[in-house]
Amino acid sequence: MALIPSYIRRRLLYPGDIPRVEGFQELFTLLNTDPDTAVLRGQIIGYFEGSPALRVQLSQSLISSVTDTSDI
Repeated sequence: MALIPSYIRRRLLYPGDIPRVEGFQELFTLLNTDPDTAVLRGQIIGYFEGSPALRVQLSQSLISSVTDTSDI
């Protein structure tokens, strides 16, 4: 958790449901746009790859980020 910026960490640990979702959205946006987060990105990918249930989500997330053309 120390590698996650505090403004995102607060949203991940918030007791309600919506802020957690927004926190994860912000985290994955940061991981996809900031090259300085390579270590954190590697740790999160490793965590997802170690869990069969999460591994499926990682694959879907990668496909979505590659095929998302909404910014074009």
